[in-house]
Amino acid sequence: MHTKLKAFIDGWGSKGKHPSVPPAIARPYTDSVLSYLEDFSRRDILRNTTCISNDDIPSFSFSYNLIPFILADLCARGQFAHHSASYDYVKTVLLDTLSVLYDKKPPVRLGAVIINPLEIDNAKEVIRLTRKEVLNRNIILNTELNLILIAKFYFASRSTSVSNVFVRQCKEHGDVPRALAKCLSFASQDFVHGSTNSPTQLSFEAAAVHVHDTYNRIHDAIGYE
Repeated sequence: MHTKLKAFIDGWGSKGKHPSVPPAIARPYTDSVLSYLEDFSRRDILRNTTCISNDDIPSFSFSYNLIPFILADLCARGQFAHHSASYDYVKTVLLDTLSVLYDKKPPVRLGAVIINPLEIDNAKEVIRLTRKEVLNRNIILNTELNLILIAKFYFASRSTSVSNVFVRQCKEHGDVPRALAKCLSFASQDFVHGSTNSPTQLSFEAAAVHVHDTYNRIHDAIGYE
């Protein structure tokens, strides 16, 4: 998996999709994502803190893999707030990288990776992309879907939710550091609720540290002031 990601990043698979944007602007983002995904020791520590049983592992792994993409998107929104073409390019590269991450993975039962009750209703939109019938909760949870489709949808959904928290906090308080802290706190809680049905205080604390550290790593890597 990581060999494919490295090859994609080195080969600039998204070059040409936004001809007015220099491809190099996306490189720090993809490098940061790859570095995160290769850090197996951090993943294992957080998994042992978060997962109560083996049933939690698929949802944990899914949420864990999305974290760097969500935080990279947050940084890109800020860095290119006044240059939409550059932001669109970075997001395209992140989506392409996500596709490579889950390329050729077998379909999974949606209920195995999406366990947050607040997100299950959103799952109807994923299924409607491939099916038309009226959906009840049982059908939703037991539908098998391509992981790329699920990952792209929930990357968009979760990253939008995180960014909305930041924007709302800025409007209400006009304090960017405070808004960012609230935003990252929301992202860490969202991660825990998406990873296990039995969250503990320790899992929330560990996730908060992990999300803040990951954001800082990406932020420093891209040189965003």
